[in-house]
Amino acid sequence: FEHHDVKEWGVGVKPVQAVATNVTAGPECKHPAQYAYDGDAMLSHTPTSCKALPIEEINYMHDSNLFVPTFVDEETVWDKCGANVKDSCKKHSSEAVYTEANGHCACTLNEQFLVQNADEQRIRFVYGYERIHARNTAPKLFTLKQMVTVHVPLNEQFLVQNADEQRIRFVYGYEADVTYGSRSDVRRGGIVSSMASKGALHEMTEQQSNLVTQFLALDGSECTFGGRSQWQQSDAVGGITGTL
Repeated sequence: FEHHDVKEWGVGVKPVQAVATNVTAGPECKHPAQYAYDGDAMLSHTPTSCKALPIEEINYMHDSNLFVPTFVDEETVWDKCGANVKDSCKKHSSEAVYTEANGHCACTLNEQFLVQNADEQRIRFVYGYERIHARNTAPKLFTLKQMVTVHVPLNEQFLVQNADEQRIRFVYGYEADVTYGSRSDVRRGGIVSSMASKGALHEMTEQQSNLVTQFLALDGSECTFGGRSQWQQSDAVGGITGTL
């Protein structure tokens, strides 16, 4: 006698990039204003155009429901001041609005549009299963998993902005057994706390730490972190912050 419990595993719906690049827009895109609605002040909308969404936005799963957007109400804001920013704002879109107030500059573009061919988008259904196999002749359980995978290549090359200016906090502690394994005299300290402790694990005592933290390069020469090479305990407690 054998019994198998099968459960769903890795079930999902993935968007698929359309193969054709010259797809004709649907009839709704010829007169988008016909889809305007003002019956509810909270839900009124007036689409002025049709646009195709990026593949990562054409649909997504919400719990067990597939959401397919057909209308988008979007606000895009660029915060920037400087010469020619106003002209660049208008060049991006004639409907963009440029504002300056109290040293703050913004280019704001509000758009309402229909999603082009939302009802013709292609999706890929993927699933897997998990089977738990139990035999009554031996109390052995094992799991067999299988899943269909879809690989969507994405190649990007970019520099990380201000990578050399990011700030990190360096924190450390130490423990030393000066009895070579019996742990009857253990020393603990670091820059997490201003105190150091010593003694057997069940009766350790604390005292003020005078630890000095020094940064060295791989070749043993001094190097700086946070503006200095040596840090006194009073300045290092809680962590040492600096840039790489």
